[in-house]
Amino acid sequence: MQTNEESYKEHLEEKYLPGRDKYLQWFFFPKLVKQFTDGNVLDLGFGTGGFLRFLKSKNKTFSGIDSNPFLVEDLAKQGFSVKLDDITKLDTVVGPVKNAITDNVLEHLDLEQIYNVFSSLKQKMAKGGVLIVIVPLEKGYQRDPTHKTFVNKELIEQMCNKYQIKLQKSFFHPININGIGKWLYLNMQVYVITF
Repeated sequence: MQTNEESYKEHLEEKYLPGRDKYLQWFFFPKLVKQFTDGNVLDLGFGTGGFLRFLKSKNKTFSGIDSNPFLVEDLAKQGFSVKLDDITKLDTVVGPVKNAITDNVLEHLDLEQIYNVFSSLKQKMAKGGVLIVIVPLEKGYQRDPTHKTFVNKELIEQMCNKYQIKLQKSFFHPININGIGKWLYLNMQVYVITF
């Protein structure tokens, strides 16, 4: 299965637990939005569009890109500002972007592609712009056959050093305890980076 296939769209829609939408809308997404500056938000790899729906409900200015044409078509039909694009190139993205998010996206790329993502973002992000990177921890990484690279703090710091951007903070969510991701697959690592 590839992330740009219709089967991946179906995989995403089927894998979510009951109550997930409410948890995201009430707890996780508000926590993320507090990390942003004022201005537009670009969702890089929006998947089924949960975060875009949240931004719409809060009257935020936003857009999204995804490499899966079936996901893009589905959200476009619902009236969302979304485009088919490669996160490593960002050909359709017109800067400067004030805020961007990659939620469970980078782990689907190989190392060279991740470098390309940061290189492209360096050109598109506004000065002082905020990027939120969310990636699975050990247990979550092992649960998806399309995962290619385990993204940890060391790798994020390498990207920050290479592209002269700053890791402002990192935390685990929902349980902010180091090491818990070895046992709980739903626990994520969140990085907040400024350009």
